[in-house]
Amino acid sequence: VYIDSFSTRDQYNLASIRNGVGVFFMNKNIYADALVDYNYWDYQNLGYHHYRYEFSLHSDLRYSTNRLMVKNKFYFNLVGAFNELSNHTSAQYSLNKFNFSGDFSFEKLAPTAFQRFYRSNNNLYSMTESNIKLQQWTKANVSAKYTVSSSINLRAFASFISMSSVYLFNGTEWKMNKNQGTIASVGVESAMKFGVFNIQPKFIYSSDEQQFLPKIQASSRLFFKGKLFKAKKLEAAAGVDVSYISSFTTRSYNSLLDSYDFYATGNQFTDMVNMHAFVNLGISEFRFFVRFENIGYFWTPKEQLVVNNYPIAGTRIRIGLTWDFFN
Repeated sequence: VYIDSFSTRDQYNLASIRNGVGVFFMNKNIYADALVDYNYWDYQNLGYHHYRYEFSLHSDLRYSTNRLMVKNKFYFNLVGAFNELSNHTSAQYSLNKFNFSGDFSFEKLAPTAFQRFYRSNNNLYSMTESNIKLQQWTKANVSAKYTVSSSINLRAFASFISMSSVYLFNGTEWKMNKNQGTIASVGVESAMKFGVFNIQPKFIYSSDEQQFLPKIQASSRLFFKGKLFKAKKLEAAAGVDVSYISSFTTRSYNSLLDSYDFYATGNQFTDMVNMHAFVNLGISEFRFFVRFENIGYFWTPKEQLVVNNYPIAGTRIRIGLTWDFFN
């Protein structure tokens, strides 16, 4: 306890103001801009203030044709934010029944204000400016979609993340971790419609060194959808969502900071099959639904933990409706 044994008021606020000036060029296929902006932020935490003045360079580029779209977003800090750098490139190409897309990101970013300083009744930490280092990671995603017909489409996708340095919470403070970690996953999904019957299966295989992710995630939505009665004005859908998750290592969670502790020893989450059931009804602007969730709770051990000290969710029923009014 750092402040009061009987009561506390954990509180923080981040206020900022940003202005910029730039130029742009645009024609039928190309858009390009360059912007220099000024950002002032003030992080207030229980009466303590930490503020920064930052000047940065931003640039957006876009190139498009009937089949191709390429985008690039660039950011570089000139003053005040430790020369942060990020670049994000994405592309999409369509050819007949095929659609290809991909994106690549590279980022070197300073820790957030919340990671640098925080005072509360149960947590107290502060980074000195000379010790602040940039976090660095790389992300890449690719996907390919094939439309077989108006009722069947297939999609394959893959993603890769490499983190060479990142701040992780160790239960007391945020520490720089330079043990490079990589996460890779590949998957396939489809949407198929056979009259009023629909099926939407999905399968993902993941690989990471620490087993923070399940190796296999499989799911499928099976449902009937159509219009009822002679007037065909009432649209109805009923079905189930079925999923399977393989084992993985759980993490500890600090609810006071809304952060995961990656240094604490985790438990083993065992394989789990879950199911949800739903019914939707809609007519014109009125829609009503009932959803019964986590049916797998009936056959899964109740001591199964999703996060350390947090067991699997029990069954629950969701009921809702929407009604659009137009003037």
